[in-house]
Amino acid sequence: MKIKVIKNRKIYSFLFLSLFSILSYRPAFASTFKEVVDKIYEKVFSPIISLIIALAVVYFLYAVSKFVRSDGKERESGKELLVWGIIGLVVMMSIWGIVSMVQGTLKL
Repeated sequence: MKIKVIKNRKIYSFLFLSLFSILSYRPAFASTFKEVVDKIYEKVFSPIISLIIALAVVYFLYAVSKFVRSDGKERESGKELLVWGIIGLVVMMSIWGIVSMVQGTLKL
């Protein structure tokens, strides 16, 4: 169990240092802090968000295929996966919509 804690600390340290280096980097083409943040969002967070949404869609399609192919108890587990897949997609799209609405309202 102690080994997992050490591995997690290494992962967290790596992520923190990576994020810190990205935030401290100020490219020559960005003259303001807002431009730097926009570039970080464009190059780092946007692809990550797209990947997470794609994984959620793949999970949902897996749940649909499991639900269609199975019977009995497996059908119930497929139904549960299907419900959680829908909930996940709805939550992600809702948050995406809220963030877009806030960005439009604040003109970010």
